Amino acid sequence: MEGGNLSLWADNMFHFWLFPDSKVVGLENFKKYADAWRDPDFRGTRFEFKDLRIIFSRSGDVVWYSCILDDCGSYKGTEHCMKDVFQTGVLEKRDGKWVHVLMHGSDPVDKILENYVGKFYSGLFEKDGRK
Repeated sequence: MEGGNLSLWADNMFHFWLFPDSKVVGLENFKKYADAWRDPDFRGTRFEFKDLRIIFSRSGDVVWYSCILDDCGSYKGTEHCMKDVFQTGVLEKRDGKWVHVLMHGSDPVDKILENYVGKFYSGLFEKDGRK
């Protein structure tokens, strides 16, 4: 991921994706986070932005966006997809070039699977007798 793709990110970028441990602050930390994508057995296979909305600031040098993202890849020949991820972000024009300053992805609440909730929030509902 060295070179062109990393040039899309600001040095002081902030990235928070679907999982609690995915918070990344700063480009140097993002490089470490992105190392998994360098695995030769990993391949990005396809993506789709649905319901993309873009809003420019009055000055024209900041953009806010949101979309529903399908992002698929394969690992050792088996494809996995994250579907219907709600993605938001901020880009800023710096030195004539657009860079990501913030990116956030989350699952819509009505799409979260029960086992996902159980894995990350175990014990939360048991306290008041609900399971």
